[in-house]
Amino acid sequence: MPVRKNIYLKLLAFLVIILAGGIAAGGGWLAIKLIIDPDSLLWLNKYLPEWTQVSLTGRNLPQTLAEIEQKLAPQDLKLGEAVEIGTEVLIPIQRYQTQCNCNIITALRVYQPEELPQGGTGYYLIQEVAVPDLDEYFVISPLLEQNLDRLSRESSFLLTNLDIFPNTSVEGIWLNVSGTQDRKKNTIAYGHIFRYNPETNHLGIIMPWTSPTGKLPYWETVTGGEVPELVVDQSIGLEPQFQVYQIQSRQFALNPFSLEPISLSYTGNKPDAGNLYDQGLYLSSQGLWSNALQKLETLKRNSPQQWTEKFQQQMAVIALHAKKTQTQCKQPWARTSQQILACIIDGDWEGSLVVFQSASSRVIAEDIVSLLKQDQGRISRRVEATLAVNPQATAAMTWGALIQGVEKDYGGAIGWLQQQSGYAKIEQKQVLEVLDQWEFALITTGRSAPQTLHLSDISGIARPLLTEPNWDDWLRPENDPPAFLPPQHGWYVMEVDTFFDGQGLQEAPFKISIPLFAPGQQIWRKLGLDLDPSLQMVVVTEDEKQTLLGQVQGVQFQDGVLKLLVSSQGF
Repeated sequence: MPVRKNIYLKLLAFLVIILAGGIAAGGGWLAIKLIIDPDSLLWLNKYLPEWTQVSLTGRNLPQTLAEIEQKLAPQDLKLGEAVEIGTEVLIPIQRYQTQCNCNIITALRVYQPEELPQGGTGYYLIQEVAVPDLDEYFVISPLLEQNLDRLSRESSFLLTNLDIFPNTSVEGIWLNVSGTQDRKKNTIAYGHIFRYNPETNHLGIIMPWTSPTGKLPYWETVTGGEVPELVVDQSIGLEPQFQVYQIQSRQFALNPFSLEPISLSYTGNKPDAGNLYDQGLYLSSQGLWSNALQKLETLKRNSPQQWTEKFQQQMAVIALHAKKTQTQCKQPWARTSQQILACIIDGDWEGSLVVFQSASSRVIAEDIVSLLKQDQGRISRRVEATLAVNPQATAAMTWGALIQGVEKDYGGAIGWLQQQSGYAKIEQKQVLEVLDQWEFALITTGRSAPQTLHLSDISGIARPLLTEPNWDDWLRPENDPPAFLPPQHGWYVMEVDTFFDGQGLQEAPFKISIPLFAPGQQIWRKLGLDLDPSLQMVVVTEDEKQTLLGQVQGVQFQDGVLKLLVSSQGF
């Protein structure tokens, strides 16, 4: 009874102090802790007058590490490697796991070391915190969002490592209990963040985390404030995804800090044309980080009165992503399709088209078409997002047409273009030229054969050309220089009456679509001149009519009239 009475008296004194400070609820909680576990509140002694301090009388005797190990053994538990945290010691409690042939961490204990009278060191247990299991859905959620994994119902996410974050300007001691697991092509890292408060000797669990990159969380000054943020890298391949957490105060005396994410969530549909903030968040939600950054920078520059601290923090997180996508776009890649995808992910539509247009037909037909077929929405959703904000974004619209062309055909691409609200207002020639280049690449490499290879079969009436031809008026294969007229040869212009296009006989007046990309080479193929540029022609002069052999050197088409420039030895 005297011991119990002593405790009650001290409890009463303590409550008076707490109430005087205006924290009645916290005092009630601490009082209960004092009754149940007096050792857990030894930290209060440094703040209390001597006559109110928690007594050391009645405490469990300190134990050596060997004695603690002995008590843990019947539970198949053992002590891990001790870590100093201030004047206390943190020791993980481990259990051997046959599944991984490793020791997993089941709990963390905080001990207060004390010299024993007989020599050596004893340890008072101050606190024990269980390390909870991690849910599989949470751990692989970044992969689920990219359709790169599925729930197995058999996975066990073991926690095997304990690390202390390097010293930073962050208050307290931050710890990470983590593990890794290989899932298909990814090594996932995961774990729990803990914080130890040296002021109260309290260890608290803060939050779980997961990273498909296999990287541990790290502190970085993202927003430019005095206190850095905790960054969890959830990027997958070329798609950056950083979760950025800020330290926030909370109403919990023993451990008064938490980690809260900087949210970039956008829940609306198509953003308003004049709302740059909504446009920025919308574009970031679709992975267009550089474009989103441009919108917010414009808002900050043009409307400083609207700018808030929240906007600044969000822009800083978007800039973190944009820095990575810009670096990926600028770096050299082994494959053209990788270069194009990196620039599209960055929202650099124009730059990605430059790479496309400089590619060979073989690369377009094999590498880039394969990229568009296997896109799984990465490019198409960015096209839709860009056109939602800017309906006249010509380069983005061009990529949308290419996707439709690969999924359907040339006609499907044109049909999709005509459905776009901004198509009538842009320079359509730019889009059609890229589509023609893509179609030409498929034909050239045999991936598509709308025109079968065939010998020329052309008829018409020719007349002598008495002047040198102006080569700007004639189409020739793009890599062929203007023809050189051999000695004793002359120029003739033949107006075509009929020609065979590989499928049937075409008659004047002709309806021919001259492609914008490589028009000379494509019309050459249509007429069969790439296999057989020679022909017989009927040449008419004022005096006579004669049949001659000649070589086609140029093609001209206008208003349904098809003409050939032919060289021949003449009469």
